[in-house]
Amino acid sequence: SKQGRSGAMEAMAADPELQLNMLAILETLLSAAGNEQYWPQHTPVLLQEVLVGNMVWKAGRVASTVRKVAVACFYSLLHNGYADKPVLFAIAPHVLPILKTDLDDYDASTRQLVCISLKLMFEALPGAMSDQPVQELYPSLLKRLDDSSDEVRFAVCQTFKAFFLAAPPSAFRGTVIDYTLDQLLVHLDDQDPAIQALLFEVIQNCIPIDAPRVAKKASAVRSAHRSPKYIDELVRMANEYSGTAP
Repeated sequence: SKQGRSGAMEAMAADPELQLNMLAILETLLSAAGNEQYWPQHTPVLLQEVLVGNMVWKAGRVASTVRKVAVACFYSLLHNGYADKPVLFAIAPHVLPILKTDLDDYDASTRQLVCISLKLMFEALPGAMSDQPVQELYPSLLKRLDDSSDEVRFAVCQTFKAFFLAAPPSAFRGTVIDYTLDQLLVHLDDQDPAIQALLFEVIQNCIPIDAPRVAKKASAVRSAHRSPKYIDELVRMANEYSGTAP
C-alpha cells in the first residue's frame, strides 16, 4: 500500500546505513536477468519515492556512497529500458538539476555514472528539451572535459553527442554553441587519440545547429593544432552542409 511504502521510506531516511543496504540490493536486482517484465510497472514509484531523493548531494562519507548507488540504480533503469518516454519526460524536470549538481561529485565513478545516465536520458528523449535545461547543463558538461579521470572525459564526450540531439537546434544557437565550440575545439587537440576521435564526432553534431560557425571557428584554430586532419575535415563537412542545407 502507499501508506506502507511511505513508512518504509521514512525508516530508510532515518537510517543511512539501511538506505545504503536497500539501494545495494535494488541495484543487484535491477542488474540481474530474469525479472525484466516486472520492472517497468514499478519504475515510476522507484524513481519518485526511492531514487531521486537519494541522488541529491549531501555531505558525508555514507551520503556519498548512498548517492553513488542511487545513481547506479538510475543508470540500470535507463540502460535496461525500464523507464519509458512518458516516465522520463515526467521525471526530467526533477532529475536533471540533481544530475547537474552530481556532475561535480568528488567521486569519479559517480561523475562517470552521471554522464552515462544523462547520455541515456538524452537518447531516450530526442528533441524534447527546452532552452532552459540546455542553458543550465552545458557549462557543467564542459567542465568534465577537464576532469582528472579519463573515464569521465570519455563518458562526457558520449554525453555531448546525445546532448546536441536532445533539443531543437534553436535551443543551442547563440552563446551556447559559440562558447561550447570554443571549448570543444581546444580539446580536439587532446594528446589522447581516442578523445580526439570522440570530440570529432561531437563537433559533427554541431554542424546542423550552426554550420557556418563551425567552419569559421575550426578554420581560426587550424594553425594552433598539431595536426590539421580533423579541423580540415570539419571545415569541409560544415561548408558542404551549408551548401546543401535548405
